[in-house]
Amino acid sequence: MVLACWQRHGLESASAFFPRDANAADVSVGIYRFRDEDALHAALASAEMETVMADVPRFTDATVSRSMGTPL
Repeated sequence: MVLACWQRHGLESASAFFPRDANAADVSVGIYRFRDEDALHAALASAEMETVMADVPRFTDATVSRSMGTPL
């Protein structure tokens, strides 16, 4: 669903991970790779952002937090 919403903004790939440890602090982790930082900001500012965020509760009841990383 995220690819359908954000690919036109420059999303190149998406992955989701769910730790096996029931006591883990992280409930789920999503990794989204964008063409560049401008593409990331375009996706986050897009009308589709509401659709993406509305889908989150289907996978976790945790509060969403974001971190940006860049390759070394």
